[in-house]
Amino acid sequence: MTSTSVLKARAIGCGRRAFLPALVLGLSWIASVLAPGAAQAQTFPDRPIRLIVTHAAGGALDATARQLAEKLSPKLGQQVIVENRVGAAGMVATAFVAKSPPDGYTLAFVSSSFTILPLLYPNMPFQMSELTGVANVVQAPFVLAVLPNAPFKTLPEFLAQAKAQPGKFTWGSGGNGSFGHLLGAWLNAEAGVNITHVPYKGEAPALQGLLAGDVSVVPLNITSSLSLIKSGKLMPLAVSGNRRSAMLPDVPTIAEQSVQVAVAPWFAMLAPAGVPKPVLARLNEAVNQALQERDLRERLQNIGFEIVGGSEATLQAMVERERVQWARIVKERSIRFD
Repeated sequence: MTSTSVLKARAIGCGRRAFLPALVLGLSWIASVLAPGAAQAQTFPDRPIRLIVTHAAGGALDATARQLAEKLSPKLGQQVIVENRVGAAGMVATAFVAKSPPDGYTLAFVSSSFTILPLLYPNMPFQMSELTGVANVVQAPFVLAVLPNAPFKTLPEFLAQAKAQPGKFTWGSGGNGSFGHLLGAWLNAEAGVNITHVPYKGEAPALQGLLAGDVSVVPLNITSSLSLIKSGKLMPLAVSGNRRSAMLPDVPTIAEQSVQVAVAPWFAMLAPAGVPKPVLARLNEAVNQALQERDLRERLQNIGFEIVGGSEATLQAMVERERVQWARIVKERSIRFD
């Protein structure tokens, strides 16, 4: 071997020896970056999880959270503890979770009213971007109910009369900023009518107002109105979701009747933004598995809920879509919440 060849061989050897430590160092750096989330996901959860409910104990949101937590605990191998933090239309609880460490151990259980918080509270103590979706759990479409002696029998007939006689008909709801209020505003906007909003202090008083003939139509939770519909004391015009309700299979959706409105209240689980993706995936998987449990499905369906489930991304997209949608309706219809 010539002296030149020897020098080249030595140079190559030195290059290889120099390259290997650099490679190891580079891989170590990559591992150090990826390790926290991956390692946390492998051991998650290693202590109890707190599920913060935005409304008081005893309501539908609380009951659903507790039934879900009962199923999640064995699937996650740790107890899921339900806590109620009440106040400011759920903002107290959501703010608490938004400011919690993004480790998956503090979660929020919210209703769809979460998406209108920025409209109710322009100066919220947290940003919507500080929370991220874990999983949608259930939804409960509303039914547009009227009295059987109403001068119309279908939604198109009602809207035609409302358009021909502006201001004649009234729309009762559970209060300013309630789902019924916003649903009515959206229907007004899409159908080009002006049905007057009458806010009550809750859905039950609104129902009594309808039964007394004080208002023309009220959007009601299907469960609370089902017995009255079946007994003939109320007549359903439409359901609000994007598909017919299993509890009222013969009642068409609003969208089926040529008005592009499709929305239903929902309950979902959220987490602080920044939770490692593997941890979010673990939580989402556990929720979806729990929703396949037959006894849980039957209990939820018997009180009028439709099982949803699905991915974190699907929930996050829905939250953003509804946030934009309600903001548009509020602006277009000049809705006031006071």
